[in-house]
Amino acid sequence: HSPREFTDIKYQDKALVLFKEEIKHGMSEISTGQRAALALSIFISLNRKLKNGPNILIFDDPVTFIDDFNALSFLDFLRYFIVKEKKQIFFATANKKFSTLFKKKFEFLGENEFKEFQLER
Repeated sequence: HSPREFTDIKYQDKALVLFKEEIKHGMSEISTGQRAALALSIFISLNRKLKNGPNILIFDDPVTFIDDFNALSFLDFLRYFIVKEKKQIFFATANKKFSTLFKKKFEFLGENEFKEFQLER
């Protein structure tokens, strides 16, 4: 999360606790966007620790509650994942604006590597 609002995160008494200096903050005390960013951070961290797992990440509307600045940062991080760590990303979203931005950020991969599927009811 940027700027660095929290200084530490710990698992205490069967719950995640965020620290801002010495002050503890539980999950119910942070915004929905901060919870979404935290969940994504934990998911990505655990994925990166896999030694023998698949090089695939699957996301279903991960930026729903995240502000535009952090959504852009998330896309830049996904680009890093694809280019440097050779991960394959499956990304679903119902947000047309974000879908267009996602496409612009990843079309550098070319037609063979970037596939877009329009799903409709």
